[in-house]
Amino acid sequence: MEGIKRVVLDNGLVILMEKRPYTKEVVILVGTKSGSMHENDKVAGITHFIEHMLFRTNQWRTTQEVTDELESAGAEINAYTDQDSMCFYAKTLPSEISKTFRIIFEAAINKQYQKDEFLREKDAILSEIKLGVEDHFSYVYSNLFIPTLFKGTGLQGLVPGTAKTVGGLTPRQLLEYKKMIFVPNKPMAVVVVGQFKEEQVVGEIRKTFGTLPEGLANVETPIPVLNEKFRVVEKRKGIDQAYLAMGFRVPGQLDPDMFKLALLEGILTGGMSCRLFRELRDKRGIGYMVGSELGGLDGVGSFCFVVSVYDPQRLAEVEEVIRAELHDLKTNLVGAYELEKAKNLIVRSHYDALEMSENRANRILMHEFQKIPYDFRKFDQYIRRLSSRSVREAAQKYFTENYILAALIPE
Repeated sequence: MEGIKRVVLDNGLVILMEKRPYTKEVVILVGTKSGSMHENDKVAGITHFIEHMLFRTNQWRTTQEVTDELESAGAEINAYTDQDSMCFYAKTLPSEISKTFRIIFEAAINKQYQKDEFLREKDAILSEIKLGVEDHFSYVYSNLFIPTLFKGTGLQGLVPGTAKTVGGLTPRQLLEYKKMIFVPNKPMAVVVVGQFKEEQVVGEIRKTFGTLPEGLANVETPIPVLNEKFRVVEKRKGIDQAYLAMGFRVPGQLDPDMFKLALLEGILTGGMSCRLFRELRDKRGIGYMVGSELGGLDGVGSFCFVVSVYDPQRLAEVEEVIRAELHDLKTNLVGAYELEKAKNLIVRSHYDALEMSENRANRILMHEFQKIPYDFRKFDQYIRRLSSRSVREAAQKYFTENYILAALIPE
C-alpha cells in the first residue's frame, strides 16, 4: 500500500511501517497468525493464556520491573487474542523505541514462568470465562451463535477456551505451544505506526525479532460461505429477559461484497434512526438493546443481529420483524436519503477508528495476514460508490431463509 513501507527479513519476518510525523507517539505492534482456530480441543484457550502471560516475570525482569520500565518510557501496553491471530503492542515515545523493543522482545521469547503468577493468571482467565457466561449478550453471541454458525470448523471454538481446558493447562504446555506461535514465517509481522526513524526501527527489529528461527507456517482449510437453518435455545434460571442472536455466514475480507454488507449493517442497525432500532425499540418497545456484529477473516465472516427482549413471549415477534426488514431490502430499493445517511454514519465511524495509531497498526497487520486486496484508508471511496441496486443484490444473495437463530431465555 502507498505510504506503508514493507520489509521482509531473512527469517521471513515482515516489517510494516507507516510514518505519521504530525503525531508525538509511536505504536509498535507484534502479531502472529495463530489464534483459537489453530488449537485442538484439548488445549482450547492456550493462545489466549499465552497472551495473558506475556508481561509477567521472565528471565530478565519481574512483572513489576516490566511494567515500571515500560511506563518509565511513557509506554501503554495491551494485547489481544482472536480466532486467527494473537497480537500485543506498546504505544510509546519516539525517543524510547530501542528500550521498548527490547522489553517486548524479551516478553515474547521468555522460556520460564513463575508458578504463583501462572496460577493467578489461570484464576483470572477462569474468572473471565465465568463473566462471559454471566454477560448474557456475550454468551448468546460467542457461546451459542458463533459455535452453531461455524459448527464443524476451526471457528466454532471459544477464544478464551473453557473452564475445563484452561483448568488443565500447565506451564510446560504453554511454553511448548509458544514455540509454535512466535515463528517469523507463520506468518508473523511487526507493525510500526507514528513518528520514528525507519533505519532505527529496522535495526532494532533485526537485533530482536529478526533473530527468531524459521518454523512451520500455518496450513488453513478454507471455510465455505454455506448456511443451514438451525435454532438453538438455552434456558437459564435467574434471568427474566430473553436474548436473541440471529444471522448468517457471509464472505470475508477478500470479497468486495463486504462493503455492501457494511452498508446493509448501517441501514439496519446504524444509529438511533436505523430500521431495526425504530421498529423494535421505538415503535414496539420490545427491548433496550438492538445491534449487530459484522466480522470476517480472509475467506468467511458472520453477520449477526443481537436483541434483548424484555418480554420473552415476544421472541418470535422479534424474529419476524427482522425477517420482514430483510425481505423489504431484498424486494425494494433503499431510498436516496436513507442510503446517504447510512453511508455518512459508517464513514464517520471509520474515520474515528483511524485517528488512533493502534487501530491503524491493527488494520495494517490484518491487511498483511489476510492479503486484503483494498487499501483500508480508502474505505470511504468504496462505500460512496455503492448504489441502492447493489445493496439490494447483496441482500438477495446473503439474507436467505437459511439463518441461525440462538436464544437465551428464562427457565
